[in-house]
This record gives sequence, C-alpha cells and structure tokens, in this order.
Amino acid sequence: MKKDRETASKYRQQALEGDLMAMNNMGVCYAQGIGVVENHATTQGFEYSKQWLLHHLTDKGMDKNSSGISISSG
Repeated sequence: MKKDRETASKYRQQALEGDLMAMNNMGVCYAQGIGVVENHATTQGFEYSKQWLLHHLTDKGMDKNSSGISISSG
C-alpha cells in the first residue's frame, strides 16, 4: 500500500501547514488505519480530528468552550 502511505504523508504535511480538510482526512486515515503506522493510529487520529473540529467550530463562530461538545481522549 505504497500509494496509501504517500497519500497519508501528503495529508500529514498539509495538516501541519494548517489545512483543515487535510486535518480531517488525516484523522480518517488514522481512524481506518490507511497508510499509517498502526500503533499510533488511535492517538494521532484523535488529535487530527480534534484539531479539525476545534477549527471548524471557530470558523462557524462557535465558542469551543460553550458549544456543548466535550472533547476527551479517554
């Protein structure tokens, strides 16, 4: 699955540059184990998804602390 690894790598770089869609896509890659190291899947996938959600809430004008959404990794 070289293509999967290349795609995940592309998403990872874009996510690190602040691309919100890439953050979401990277979260999906980790959640589904596509092109990523398996033992980091849960933690990293959660982090990318959390960052995407927090940016999405802010973009929609919602206060992440009063949105009624609780974000917890455990």
